Amino acid sequence: MRRKTTLFVSLLVLVVAPSATAQRITQIIDSTGDGAGNPLSNPQDLTSDAVGNVYVVGTFSNNAFKITPGGAITEIIDWS
Repeated sequence: MRRKTTLFVSLLVLVVAPSATAQRITQIIDSTGDGAGNPLSNPQDLTSDAVGNVYVVGTFSNNAFKITPGGAITEIIDWS
């Protein structure tokens, strides 16, 4: 189960933070979530909007996060 989560987070980073000039990948979000005490556990769904925001749902943590193109993370839904 841990390997699947790590693979998903890596995929999220590639979608959110590619840099055409630096060619460097930066980790944006992991199991600690937004860094404000809202964890991300068992991420299942990933989508984006027209302006480049990425949304990810944590199945076991019962929440959803919005990640902006600049890397800001906000918990937008908390079902717990």
